[in-house]
Parts: sequence; C-alpha cells; structure tokens
Amino acid sequence: MPASAPARDVGTHPLPATGPYMVAGFKINGRVVLVRNTRFREWSKAAQPAGFPDRIVLTPALSPDQEVRAVERGSVDIPADGVPKALEHEVGTQYASQVRANPLHGVTYVFLNTKVRPFDDVRARRALNYAADRAAAVHVSFRARGQAPTCQVLPPDFPGFQRYCPYTRRPAPGGAWTGPDLARARRLVEASGTKGEQVTIWVPDNHRGEAPFAAALLRSVGYRARIKRVGNTTFYDPRRGPLNPRLGAQAGLFSWFADYPAASNYMASFFSCRGTSNWSEFCNRGIETRMDRALVLQTTDPYLANQLWARVDRAIVKEAPVVPLVSLKQVDLVSRRVGNYQYNPQWGVLLDQLWVK
Repeated sequence: MPASAPARDVGTHPLPATGPYMVAGFKINGRVVLVRNTRFREWSKAAQPAGFPDRIVLTPALSPDQEVRAVERGSVDIPADGVPKALEHEVGTQYASQVRANPLHGVTYVFLNTKVRPFDDVRARRALNYAADRAAAVHVSFRARGQAPTCQVLPPDFPGFQRYCPYTRRPAPGGAWTGPDLARARRLVEASGTKGEQVTIWVPDNHRGEAPFAAALLRSVGYRARIKRVGNTTFYDPRRGPLNPRLGAQAGLFSWFADYPAASNYMASFFSCRGTSNWSEFCNRGIETRMDRALVLQTTDPYLANQLWARVDRAIVKEAPVVPLVSLKQVDLVSRRVGNYQYNPQWGVLLDQLWVK
C-alpha cells in the first residue's frame, strides 16, 4: 500500500485493491463469500496468478475435530485449522491420499538465561542440549500438529538453513539428530559444578502440555526442577515476564513463527545484544559482528548473506543459549474432489489455486 494509506481499521469500506476475487457477501462472525473479480487481469502469474474456483466460501470456525469430520464427509474441502494432533494418526491411515504435510517457519525451544546460574556456564547449557530427547518432544509438542526433531535455531526449508546437529548420540555428516547422549550431558553438569541446583522453568499457557517434558529434561542431568506456570499475557509482557532481566528467569519454553522469510527475523530478535526479545540475555560480540555483516549483505547479495547466516546459526548452536527441540509443520486434510493443492510457508494454503471436480 502507499504510505498515505490510513493506518486504522477501515471497517466495511475497504481500501481499493486488485486481485482475482472480490467479496460478494459477509456477516460479522459468519460466512464470507468470495466470487471472481471480473475486472481482474493476470499481469504476472508469479506475482498474482488468476484463481481456479468460481466461488470460495469461508464458514464460521467449527472445532478442529468437527472441521476434519466435515472434510471426511465431503461437506467441506479443507479445514481452516488443519488436522488436530489427536486425529493425525487416524487421517494418516484412513485418508492417506488426502493428507498434506508442510513445514511451518516455526521452532519450539527452551531458552536458557546465560546471565544467571546455572546457565551462565556454557557446559550446563550444552548438557541440556545433549540430554534432550527430541523424539519425545515431538510427541508432546503443543504448538502445532506435525513436528520433527531439530538442533538448530532456524527451521528447515528456510533462508540460511544448513542442517547441523552436534548434540546427538551418533553425529552424522548429514547433520541429523539421532538420539540423546545422556552420559555426556551428565559429565558436563558435573564438570560445571552445578549439579543439584534448583532450576525454575517458566511455562506459558500455550506450552503447558510440554511442562512435564521440560521438568524431566532438567532432572535427567541432576537439576531440581520447578515449573512456574503463567498466563500468556504475563509471560510475554516485557515487564512481568521472563524478558524482564530483573526477574532473573533461568529458563522457559517458547516458540517462534517467522514474520517473514529471513534469518534475521530469528537471529536479530532473539540472539543479538540489541535484540528486543532476547530471552536468554545472550550477547556474543563476535557473533554480533557477523550478524551486522549479514544484515547489510541481505540487501545486496542474498546468497552470500544466507551463507553467513548459516555460520551464525552454527555459532549460536555451539554457544547453546537455547535448546531447540522441534521444527513445526502444518498437517492438512483435503476433500476427495480437491486438486492442485499448493502451500506457501508464509501464507498457508493458497485457496485460489485449489480446483475441485
């Protein structure tokens, strides 16, 4: 939009726009009907392709379970909220040809405060990374339906991502996680002199199902674990939550879904000395210099910038200010009549590119 566009809710008088569809009718908290925009002309298929359906109907949200059942019956073509975790196995076996799984630009982590004990010692931080059973984390993940183990800050299929995992039982050239190395983790805790210390881990409502996993991870290497459950409003409040350095939060669970496909959206936000959401209070001047260089290169040489971001990713993983657990996925179920399913990791399912028969 032009800079002169009003930065406010324009209500039922939207700004002029162009696209293959237009609103034919809507009700507040009700159905929205989109029909073809007869004035639309495709000027670039790569930028804005013409759509296939004659009409797209968005219905009021049902529960995730009800949405999946409606797709199974054929009365809905795709659920708005994907497949809930409890139904993943069922749809994967009974409707395998209709299931579509796609990576989200999201990762779940345990942050470790590098300014307070015991995680001001890199050995303690690395110990939790070695001890983490990421396969178990997949089963308890609370932020998305599909998941895969990861050791990295960046999600797969993302600019700057190069698979890497030093925290695994049998490191392989491909960089995949193969299993926890608990013996090595316990040796590192012993060497750090922090065994037996109490660690309080902050858990917001949107991660409450992962609290037992986090507590078990801490106990597995010899720490005494205490769970601090807080509401999302408190957890994400810079004054009342773990982002406030005066509270001295030791650890906590959080996930991040990229606002846009650039490595800086992760690195500069969470691991920069100037980061606004630096849960770990992590600051490494050498890594900071590389980040600054990558930020400049992004505008002139994206390929080289992504190579540098990959090195930044590895450097941060080695310093272990977080325990990356799982990269997240979206699992969709489409009706039998749907074809040409396309998924954009930033925007989700491209409804206008679906066709039905």
